[in-house]
Amino acid sequence: MIKESRKILICTHDYPPDNGGIAAFARDLNVLFSNMGYEVKIHQQKTSENTLHPILNFVRTFADLWNKIISGQYDLVLATRILPFGLLSLLISPFIKSKIIIQVHGTEITGRFNKGWRKSLLKFSYNRVNQIWANSLNTEERLINFGVKKNKIKLVYPFLTNDISKISTGKSLPQNNKIRLLTAGTLYPRKGIDLVLKALSNLKHLEWEYILIGQSPLGYKNVYPQLAQNLGIEDRVKFLGQVNRQTVWKQMLAADLFVLPSREVHDDIESFGIVYIEAQYFGTPCIGTQTGGIPEAIGDGGYLIENENIEQLEYLLKLLITDEKKRRKLAENSRHRIENSFTMAKRTEEIKNYLGILSIL
Repeated sequence: MIKESRKILICTHDYPPDNGGIAAFARDLNVLFSNMGYEVKIHQQKTSENTLHPILNFVRTFADLWNKIISGQYDLVLATRILPFGLLSLLISPFIKSKIIIQVHGTEITGRFNKGWRKSLLKFSYNRVNQIWANSLNTEERLINFGVKKNKIKLVYPFLTNDISKISTGKSLPQNNKIRLLTAGTLYPRKGIDLVLKALSNLKHLEWEYILIGQSPLGYKNVYPQLAQNLGIEDRVKFLGQVNRQTVWKQMLAADLFVLPSREVHDDIESFGIVYIEAQYFGTPCIGTQTGGIPEAIGDGGYLIENENIEQLEYLLKLLITDEKKRRKLAENSRHRIENSFTMAKRTEEIKNYLGILSIL
């Protein structure tokens, strides 16, 4: 049983209305902890754009976090990234009673962070905190290879909060004969959107429409609309821009197929992908890539292609556009695996166990 007045501080750069997996995961953990009876506070502080005074920015961030933690007397501080909040929380830890947990999403231990003094600093920090929550087995394996002690790492998959059930799970009848394809995410090269557009340009003879949800970073605003136009499929591709999470869910419900063939690149990787399990909750099969944690997210609720393999993507798109029985079977698999593995109730039991190890239940 949870003791009275247990308090948790979640430190994060991204939180709704921000978009992306880190923001969604932080919000979902807030819901889960609150449902368990904890008092949860969110400490959100954006990284400063001022690169002329990095020391001043570091001191200001440290002071803000110090004041929040010291005054709040939290039992648990959970940082959604090692830098800066995880590292700063560790520096403060000798002066507080709080246990420190750091989430790892995968990109923190790639590129320039995987060598030299940065790697040494991160490895030391990870091994000094109370627990590390990895979002997939793939991330856990990479943490161990990075030099993190295995006993520090706990597997905490993303999950679906109960509010998703407010969206009807009954598939609506199509208003036309077109198969509805959907992508949701930030529209930039790693997501593989160009691969989808090029594959679909070879399937013009089939009845489909392609809907994309998400914002484009600076420099990519017109890239994919222009590519669709160059390929002669612009009248069958719709860009809805950035919408709220409930609207994304409604689009997933309406879709026949969710496709997101994220690339594996040197400094970036899809370490899980919450959108895959959200789509599968609504019985929407997925096509992803055999990279990072995507195989764990999709399971038997869809198909995987090799990294950058547009021929495989085109084959699977054609298969699932034309074969309703296969889509129906994958839909059944999708709903079954979500109900068994990715509900908030399932994750609550795991997290209770992890917090019990830290003696804060």
